[in-house]
Amino acid sequence: RPRHHPRIYVERFGGKLLTVFHDAPGPAPPEPQPVVITLEGLSGKSARELLSGRTFVVHDGQIELSLAPEAVAVLEIE
Repeated sequence: RPRHHPRIYVERFGGKLLTVFHDAPGPAPPEPQPVVITLEGLSGKSARELLSGRTFVVHDGQIELSLAPEAVAVLEIE
């Protein structure tokens, strides 16, 4: 579940995959938006973004990342 951003969408696939989409139609700020995802019903120590290869630490059940407008992240919880 993303926190405090109505245009961030998260979908869960299976037990360990999440897709995160920053829907920003029309005039949107050019800079990435911070996103905090709370892992509900999932546990892990890190999340690997499968498109870029970046790894994010899971801290207190949350993942923090940034997404540019119209960007997608595919996260695998590890």
